[in-house]
Amino acid sequence: MLLTDRERRALILIGSALVLGIALIGLKAHKPSIFLGPPDCVAGQRRSITVHLTGCVRKPDVYEVEEGTRLFELLRKAGGPTEEADLEAVNLAMILRDGQRVFIPSRSRRAKPGHIPLKTLSKPSPTGKVNLNTASKEELESLPGIGPKLAERIIEYRRSRGGFRSIEEIKAVKGIGEKKFQALKDLITVR
Repeated sequence: MLLTDRERRALILIGSALVLGIALIGLKAHKPSIFLGPPDCVAGQRRSITVHLTGCVRKPDVYEVEEGTRLFELLRKAGGPTEEADLEAVNLAMILRDGQRVFIPSRSRRAKPGHIPLKTLSKPSPTGKVNLNTASKEELESLPGIGPKLAERIIEYRRSRGGFRSIEEIKAVKGIGEKKFQALKDLITVR
């Protein structure tokens, strides 16, 4: 049986319509998935952060904790403070950030303003430097030799100058000379 041109075109048209119809039905049946981002972005899940805890703690180390962890919780994980720890000098309710370095000072350090005991000068983890342009007063006080008044001066200098352009600029803050800068230079950043 021979088909006329008109019949052939009709068959091709019907075949094309069938293929298109099946494709559309398939698309409707497939529900597109909603992208929620990486697992740490899903509501209710907390991501892990890394924090360097040092100073007067029983087990100073780099710890992995959940985002939103407070300093007092990290201290428990580290076996607690040592007997010489000065917990009045830190904010135990501080929420920790990824890459943060937390220094727990000793009471003897506070008793001698301006004195930096050599045993408190430990190197931070590679990502644990304190950013002079964004650090809170408590974070600045976690640095060896930086007490409440000096932390306030650093913050005031930062406000008045629009931030630090280099770590060496911290020497322009009253109370920070070359010796103190040498003790801090590996622990601070401006980026």
